[in-house]
Amino acid sequence: MIRKEKNIKLAHDEIKVKTPKSIMNDRVFGWFSMLEPSGDDIGQHYIHSKTSNRLVLAMLIFVLLLFISITTRLFYMQVLAGERYLELANGNRVRESISYAPRGRILDRKGKVLAENTATFQLSVIPYLLESDEKNRDDILNNVSSIINIDAGKLKEIVFSKGEEYPLPVLVKENLDHETAIALEQIIPRTKGFTVDSVPSRSYVADAGLAHILGYTGRVSEDDIKVDKTSRLLATDFIGKAGIEKQYDEVLRGDNGFERTEVDSLGRPVRFLAQKPASKGSDIILTIDYDVQVRLEREILAQMQKSKTTKGAGVVLSPETGEILAMVSIPYYDNNLFARGISEKEFSDLVNSPNQPLLNKAIGEGYTTGSTIKPVVASAALQEKVVTPETVIVDRGQISVTSVYQPGAAFIFRGWRPGGLGPMNVRSAIAMSSNIYFYTVGGGHENIQGLGVDRLTSYYRKFGLGELSGIDLPDEFAGRVPDSAWKEQNKGEPWYVGDTYNISIGQGDILVTPLQLTLADMSIANGGYLLQPYVLKSIDGVEVGKRVVRREVPIDKGNIKIVQEGMRQVVTNGTTCECIFKSVPVKVAGKSGTAETSTGDKTKPHAWFTAYAPYDKPKIMATVLIEQGSGGSQYSAPAIAGAMETYFAKYSP
Repeated sequence: MIRKEKNIKLAHDEIKVKTPKSIMNDRVFGWFSMLEPSGDDIGQHYIHSKTSNRLVLAMLIFVLLLFISITTRLFYMQVLAGERYLELANGNRVRESISYAPRGRILDRKGKVLAENTATFQLSVIPYLLESDEKNRDDILNNVSSIINIDAGKLKEIVFSKGEEYPLPVLVKENLDHETAIALEQIIPRTKGFTVDSVPSRSYVADAGLAHILGYTGRVSEDDIKVDKTSRLLATDFIGKAGIEKQYDEVLRGDNGFERTEVDSLGRPVRFLAQKPASKGSDIILTIDYDVQVRLEREILAQMQKSKTTKGAGVVLSPETGEILAMVSIPYYDNNLFARGISEKEFSDLVNSPNQPLLNKAIGEGYTTGSTIKPVVASAALQEKVVTPETVIVDRGQISVTSVYQPGAAFIFRGWRPGGLGPMNVRSAIAMSSNIYFYTVGGGHENIQGLGVDRLTSYYRKFGLGELSGIDLPDEFAGRVPDSAWKEQNKGEPWYVGDTYNISIGQGDILVTPLQLTLADMSIANGGYLLQPYVLKSIDGVEVGKRVVRREVPIDKGNIKIVQEGMRQVVTNGTTCECIFKSVPVKVAGKSGTAETSTGDKTKPHAWFTAYAPYDKPKIMATVLIEQGSGGSQYSAPAIAGAMETYFAKYSP
């Protein structure tokens, strides 16, 4: 009993001495005690705790994903798309007007302007600067559409073709007349987004067959912008699309200028920010002589009319330097059509015409050459000692070759004169264009082995056939020099001696451009030098064109002299009357050619002639092809004579 009281007393004493802190601990402990499970509540508490942890984890994952999403978006906006959004922001307060650079002029060697600039107007729009309010924006578009005479729906389609937030100019309409431009200028200050620009437009000399040389300009395409090395092109710019305009576009184009102005929220100018004047493109001077060009074009047209054909081409160049003095491809097109905006129908008519007016036939099309290739064959035969200058081959009008696959069968290869031309040496064979002689030296017959296909085609290539000449004009065709490997691969047939006979006289599968043939025969005229042809003479008066020897053809000078003598005899006592060149004040040497185009009777052969003058010291080399024109001496030679007459009237021999 006494012990019990003592215990009670001790408990009472402990309560008395507890501090406020200890009391608080007891309370906290009490709260935890109330939360702890006891007895049968343990399982229920465990389930509740597990569910809570899952909820917390889900919330943490959600917060983490939200953080990643926000961070990714910020990175995109500030880093990846920062430049674009900066442009959009600046666009709300900065207006930039483009000052288009005048394109450089193109002139002939004497300073005659062949291509220059005229003023025209175009309407463009920056879509993201337009009114954001749809009703106001539609009112503006309706107003503009009525002025430029375009359906409002079509206009809207053009304006937003690249999206409503596109920050660069989009072309709406080009070649606006002056009255329309003035009407637009009345509303432009009150219309955000639209601008009317004065744009230099091209004007070309159109009466001399220069279209394929000069080419034309056209509106920049997305592909043009992608491959542009200068990074200066705008979607509203013009760029060279063909000819010299394409070849020397970066020289001719110049740099656009600009003027930047800060504006207020209503689009009113606040202050001037920066300006850069447009920088004009460089003028370029061509090697072309306009007078010779005009004469060549007119003479070819006249001879085409006489021969009742529709296609032809011609090249005149300097055998001393490789300068192109004239180049004609007929029919040609009016490049002013492209300058002022060619219609779909006009372009379709050009593309689908069977006469191929867009094709520069002088460098872009291959033809069988006929006999104009014989001076090259003669040079190779002399060099390889297949024949000597004194070797005589009798032309009896035909040559017979026994078939190696059909015993008893023979193939007949005929000359152009049924009864034959009689005894021929190399000079007379060139002069009289003896097929029998060149069959023999090319493919061999009787006691003359001949060059054979491998040596013959090797010399063709040494004279530049079957390869690009390197002329500074686009879209050149390399031609074709066929051999046994080519025939096996492309026709699945072996090479026969008859194939060698054919290519020995410029027939069969050989294809040569008029320029290539001119260069090959020029290499004989100038003493054995294959030159690189060129059209650009100078840029802003600084000479850039120069003589470039691609290679010296491996023909001894003595052999070349013999072939030159044969080409001179062509016009003195050969297949071509010297009277054709009576207006030319110097001696002329040349070679005619009649190239078969079909085994049928309805297709006439091509008419070729190639010539140079003066004979003893050449200053001019020319080739004319009249497609399906029948006789080279009859139709092509007179065209060359006219061009030479004009040349020597201007330049002393």
